[in-house]
Amino acid sequence: KPTVSRESQEYYSEIQHYTEIRGRMPKAKARPNDWFYIQRAYPSNDVPVSERLKATDKALAMRRDAANKAVNSAPTWTFAGPTNVPGRIADLAIDPNDVNTVYAASAAGGVFKSTDGGNTWTPIFDEIGPQPVGAIAINPQNPDVIYAGTGEAHAATDNYEGTGVYKSIDAGATWTQMGLPNSYSIGRIVIDPLRPDTLYVAVAGRMFGFSSERGLYRSQDGGSTWEQLLYIDDSTACIDVALHASTGTVFAAMWHRWRNPIQLQSGGWST
Repeated sequence: KPTVSRESQEYYSEIQHYTEIRGRMPKAKARPNDWFYIQRAYPSNDVPVSERLKATDKALAMRRDAANKAVNSAPTWTFAGPTNVPGRIADLAIDPNDVNTVYAASAAGGVFKSTDGGNTWTPIFDEIGPQPVGAIAINPQNPDVIYAGTGEAHAATDNYEGTGVYKSIDAGATWTQMGLPNSYSIGRIVIDPLRPDTLYVAVAGRMFGFSSERGLYRSQDGGSTWEQLLYIDDSTACIDVALHASTGTVFAAMWHRWRNPIQLQSGGWST
């Protein structure tokens, strides 16, 4: 039976009190991005992943429809700035056989690939899965095999949850969902260089709320099946993992992390 943290018990008691006695969520003293999330989650505590994926599918369909209609009437645009718009890259992976081939995991834009050492980039994940990607790893014995962990693992509100691990066997041309659909956010993927079908995944879990899927996971068959090796409680994430290849020693970094629209805890006894 999964361990339930004290924070989760207290939080759900508070929500029940407000919704049953006052008929509304507690008033949030929040930053703009917190309030943005609260508006879309109300009356629940979070936005269901399924609803966000539906919205993504609709947006892609609208983009394709607009492109088809604009083939003969496309306007001419000239870039006018600004040039200081920031982006956030969660992870990088370099082809061990070709240093000019680089993969970048974007916090909100999927996976990008460069074959010229980073001078130009091509998005290779737009039509596949959720766009927040927190980790990426390349099979050291077969660089055509790539794993992407969806959902960026941090405690801010300006990120969105993922739907597990995706695998490509053709250098990013096509992808397959390989499990851990309830991992929500992934901090690191490590592949055993001596046994490349064995990989370790640091699962951070839900950003808003609690989940028993947090912890360290291992697959010994290239992602087909998974086992949870380390679990502390429903509010402690596994944020990073490292492997000593010759000895097989595994190190896992844990992070007591949970939040909701009105509360945040980052760090604690189990970190």
